[in-house]
Amino acid sequence: MILDTSFLIDLFDGRDGAFEKGLELSESNTVQRVPSPVVVELAYGAEFGDEKERWSVQNALRMYPVVEQDEQIAHRAGQLLARADQRDGGESGVAKVDPMVAAVSDVYDEAILTDNVEDFRALGVAVETYWGAEKLLVVSAKAELPSASGRWTVAELSRGNTTYHSGLFTPRRSAFGSRSPSCRLPLDRS
Repeated sequence: MILDTSFLIDLFDGRDGAFEKGLELSESNTVQRVPSPVVVELAYGAEFGDEKERWSVQNALRMYPVVEQDEQIAHRAGQLLARADQRDGGESGVAKVDPMVAAVSDVYDEAILTDNVEDFRALGVAVETYWGAEKLLVVSAKAELPSASGRWTVAELSRGNTTYHSGLFTPRRSAFGSRSPSCRLPLDRS
């Protein structure tokens, strides 16, 4: 499992969904990896805090193996971002750090655990969330449709052992300004 900045911040802050997901990953002995660009984002944020916050972030990161950006990952990041930009007519709006994290996901063939579903979905990698008990997993985006409230995506979703098809997703803003999906029902179960 590739850990994104949003998950680690929520985990360090003790937010319920992130804490529960962290316990689940630990108890199942799931390998958890932190891409080096995530370390950059966390270190940057910690510099705006006090000494205790910087120490806490540094200490917490020691629990996870860090995946360094090598030539293969850097090349793949460029490809993923270029494809996302091409699909969106030249500018996808994806932050420049996200393709580097997505490339680690792609190279290791592991989902990204994040609250920033929209950008990673645009990059074409598997994404898992940690909100509440439902823990939605976006399996694959099928098509994008315009709507009055923004861009909707027809997708397949998995909740526990049930797969839902033709669900309509739209991004919503979280308290931290990142985008996360909300599901619009009804969905067809399979």
